[in-house]
Amino acid sequence: MNLRGVKVLITGGTSGIGLKLVDELIREKAKVIVVSRNEEKLQLLKQDQPVDSVYACDLSNPQEVIRLSEKVSQHHPNLQVLTNNAGIQHNIRFDEETSTSELILSEVNTNFLAPLLLTRWLLPVLTKQ
Repeated sequence: MNLRGVKVLITGGTSGIGLKLVDELIREKAKVIVVSRNEEKLQLLKQDQPVDSVYACDLSNPQEVIRLSEKVSQHHPNLQVLTNNAGIQHNIRFDEETSTSELILSEVNTNFLAPLLLTRWLLPVLTKQ
């Protein structure tokens, strides 16, 4: 597949599989938009790689996800690919007091709700391509 010039948004792009995907996409000459909750890692990535844009967003917060979608839609109306890569795992044990509602919501929001919201709110932009 020829990715030269294709604009791709990837969540969780500052570490692990996401970072490797960013590396590969850049090697293939794609225009890469990276989302991460870690502003410091985003700035380091921006210094080291020719990424198109970076956005800090806590994907466990639905309101932040919606704001991110609005920004991306406005600044990147030619977005062609959304890669929902970000994910977290808290190893929640329901029989332990340390397994709080906040941890459960954080994991569900990041791993399930955020990809649904991003897809929903970016779909009008993506379908124009």
